[in-house]
Amino acid sequence: MSEIEIYNLKKEIAGHILFEIKEILVEKGARIGLVGPNGQGKSSLLKILIGQDNDYQGKCQINSKFAYLPQLKPVSTMSGGQQTLSELQKSFESNAPILILDEPSTNLDQYWRQWLIDQLKVYSGTLIMASHDRTLLNQTVYQIWELDQGKLTTYHGNYTDYKKEKDQAIAKQAQDYEAYQEKRKQLTREIHNRQEKAKHFKKRKASVSVSDYKVNNFAGGYDGQEKAMAKRAKSLQKRLDKLEEVAAPSQETQYLFKSVGALDPKSKTLLNLEPGEVMIQKRKLFDFNTFKLKMGQKIALTGQNQAGKTTFLRGIVKQIYQGYYSPDLKIGYFAQNLRNLNKVQSVLANVSEHSLQDIYLIKQVLASLGFVDHKLNQESGSLSGGEQVRLSLARILLGDYNLLLLDEPTNFLDIRTLEAVEDFIKTYPGALLMVSHDDAFLQSTCQLELKIKDGHLLWPQYQNKYKDTLSKKIALLEFCLQNLVMDSQANLDEIKALKNKIDELKHKEFE
Repeated sequence: MSEIEIYNLKKEIAGHILFEIKEILVEKGARIGLVGPNGQGKSSLLKILIGQDNDYQGKCQINSKFAYLPQLKPVSTMSGGQQTLSELQKSFESNAPILILDEPSTNLDQYWRQWLIDQLKVYSGTLIMASHDRTLLNQTVYQIWELDQGKLTTYHGNYTDYKKEKDQAIAKQAQDYEAYQEKRKQLTREIHNRQEKAKHFKKRKASVSVSDYKVNNFAGGYDGQEKAMAKRAKSLQKRLDKLEEVAAPSQETQYLFKSVGALDPKSKTLLNLEPGEVMIQKRKLFDFNTFKLKMGQKIALTGQNQAGKTTFLRGIVKQIYQGYYSPDLKIGYFAQNLRNLNKVQSVLANVSEHSLQDIYLIKQVLASLGFVDHKLNQESGSLSGGEQVRLSLARILLGDYNLLLLDEPTNFLDIRTLEAVEDFIKTYPGALLMVSHDDAFLQSTCQLELKIKDGHLLWPQYQNKYKDTLSKKIALLEFCLQNLVMDSQANLDEIKALKNKIDELKHKEFE
């Protein structure tokens, strides 16, 4: 018996078909990643699987015990990362034969994301996981379910395999489309030629006398030839009409910026901070030696949760650190909980009023973030929470700024939208400082990574030296721990304290 059985499943919302699935059987030990654009029903499908949503047609049966992690809303007593981690630990401790996870890596820092990957690698049960985390999908699943435009399509392999197959399909479609267009042109030309020849037989040539033309025409010579050509043209037209249409492939978006306003500064150095400290309520979070940003630089800022990344970005916005700030500097700051929208304005007006870029580029970016033509005139106040976050991001990306400070811009973006944002950032001519826990996103968009470790902001040239020092310290403590364990007179509390210290340092070593 299969672990999960789905037959003729149809889910509707307000009379609209969200998705239909003819048949899916999930066998024991399957490891499935569920992907697709936002709003296509990924969370709805997971809720149907666990019996939380019974408003559907068809059959959906789960034949084993399961643990379920929903998309979590932060509570006041815990951070988003702490809440996610707590629920994940409960799921693993349940030893359920089926794990169903909805965006499990959201709000986890790099250390705990790696912990999640390690836990899933050793988990022997059946896994179904909705995620936009490409690193997580690549390392933990070997089948992809894509839910898009009401259909569920299955692919073998991890996310990279799925993406490769999709890209090959797009390339094949481009070839088929080109062949289809060429065939249409060929048939259209032949039809036109036959029609012209048919008309030609009705006209008297200058070399043919009037009397001979009348005799031949009366005898049906010209008329027969005209009808033959017309018949051939009609036959070709039928072939053209029956030609199976091939849809045009999706085109790779090219973002073309104008060097106007803030993107055309007189000074290439936007800021150059003197050595300083990042503080919150008189408590030091970390220190930095110097910090310099030039036009075109794209820098990732990483570190564990609550290390001070967001505080540092806010300090740059307020210019509270000592140093040089270019008179041309214009900062665009994005944070998940920060809304900068005029609720009564349309989607398009919210962005275009604050941008000096061409309307074509503005519409391109909005479309890539899910705001297609019929959404452009919608009032911003009527958008969902997720849509307002994306619109706020578009407003910052396209605003008259030359330094973008982006704090977790990828949270809750589907992979397609995330990759569109990647493409945008790669071509953005200004400077960028970004906080994100998405390794694949940072590697694709940023030139270098600054790490907050043990209360210090480390540039790349210092990170290996710090890691070597930390590794030596861990090795020494592990040697001491071994000696303590072998000592029959050792205090148990002392052993626990030393082990906790080693675990804490290993956490820092990984960051």
